[in-house]
Amino acid sequence: MSHFDLKQLLEADHPVFGEASAINYPASSFALQEVLRSTLMERYGFPADFRLDKMHKYVEASKIAENSEDSGHWTHPIQELGAPMVAEYHRFVGWLSDHLGFDFVFENNPLVRFHIPNRFDDRFRLSDGEIFSHHSDTMLGDYFQQVNCWLPFCDVKETGALSVCSKETSLTTLGQFIDQHEFAYADYKSSRPLFFEYMREHPERLAAIRADTMPVNMRYGQCLLFDPRTLHGTAENISDSTRVSMDFRIIPLAAYDAIMAELDATGTAPNSYDGDSLIRGEFYCADTARTAVRA
Repeated sequence: MSHFDLKQLLEADHPVFGEASAINYPASSFALQEVLRSTLMERYGFPADFRLDKMHKYVEASKIAENSEDSGHWTHPIQELGAPMVAEYHRFVGWLSDHLGFDFVFENNPLVRFHIPNRFDDRFRLSDGEIFSHHSDTMLGDYFQQVNCWLPFCDVKETGALSVCSKETSLTTLGQFIDQHEFAYADYKSSRPLFFEYMREHPERLAAIRADTMPVNMRYGQCLLFDPRTLHGTAENISDSTRVSMDFRIIPLAAYDAIMAELDATGTAPNSYDGDSLIRGEFYCADTARTAVRA
């Protein structure tokens, strides 16, 4: 099977997952929350009683506006947060590899996101005033063989949680979107803006996604794993809690090697994101999950 044939990619079973699945991990064995909290306290001068889920109460509105991206999130690439945070991340992916039973390549510099109660910009706002941010990461160039990992650093629920669609609705919607635009893979992998326009022009599909999607309420000590074809998005946070989370991408090592072999055989450049090629040593860490822990 080609790793770049859209019809085959939509019909294929994912090498790891069906529906989105939350797994439990031994949170007390990691210092993810503690290291992030202490790092932010030092960087921003937060007081001793600082809580991650109440970050918005410690920051002036002007500072939130200054740091928020178009998505409405305040973000920090993990490499900017220092070596202790990176070390905990590497320890976690090592544990995840053992838990899943296979080695994988993993994102080198994922974003830690602070989803502060705040209004988003209007880029993905519908005529009824609601935000529609749902998408598949494959529309941004991510490989179909990856696994999306979503890791909250505090308890999250409702509008502060990530919302996901079922696999069936996601694949049906993607298939219709691809068919209408008669996409080849090279065009599909940058189609995120077109997808919003497509949904706006097809209220019946929009209604189906709204009826199907739901927030995944999670607690610290859980990690959400899902197929990258799964439609997912974030609502405007109208709660009184800041959602603090990190999303990162992994690809089973065997699948990654097969993708690279096909690219080499066809003389095709690898996909890229934000200027980094989706290869080890750039978007992905040079080490695998099992070698990074020992590095």
